[in-house]
Amino acid sequence: MKLNQNMLNKISFPDYEILNMDVNLENKIIKIEIEGAFLDISEGLFLKRGIIIFNNFNNLEIKYYDDNLEIFFLMKNIDLLKSIDEFIYDKSKTILKGFGKQTGKWIEYHIFDGKIEAVFDEC
Repeated sequence: MKLNQNMLNKISFPDYEILNMDVNLENKIIKIEIEGAFLDISEGLFLKRGIIIFNNFNNLEIKYYDDNLEIFFLMKNIDLLKSIDEFIYDKSKTILKGFGKQTGKWIEYHIFDGKIEAVFDEC
């Protein structure tokens, strides 16, 4: 099932791990393979394994939260996400929030403009 823009506003990833994540800054592509998703339409629909691709984005900011200082900082190196705990979609910006795979810190990916494609298997 290919998700349209209205569906992207109604998707979440409760308890689903990211299986694979690739960030290619040179080609401006982020590819995420995830175990599944929940689509909050009608009575709700659980989706199986899927892929989300961001491409041709104008800018990418990766921020991490410093617990001691209680503020966000821009990351110098890429830390991939373990899961997508929060997903905020807007036509001009998408925000992915979750814990970093390497650091364990709370991380936010701010992806500006570009295209997003999300395809999932139906249950």
